Amino acid sequence: MLVLIGRAFNGDGHVRLTRGERFVLAGGDKETHERMQEAAIKFSEKTKGKDVFSPEEIIEKAKEAGMI
Repeated sequence: MLVLIGRAFNGDGHVRLTRGERFVLAGGDKETHERMQEAAIKFSEKTKGKDVFSPEEIIEKAKEAGMI
């Protein structure tokens, strides 16, 4: 199963942790964490129904989700 792990280092003193079916996100200030959440949700939607990906497919899906 493909699982996305996101970590941001620009914290503001609050501990933020979000878990989804296919992702775990930690850290970041409010704005950064919200952006990570949106991207992770889009990425999860684009990879739903498939568990094995080539590196090229992962890059393609990340671009489609606005991650890179």
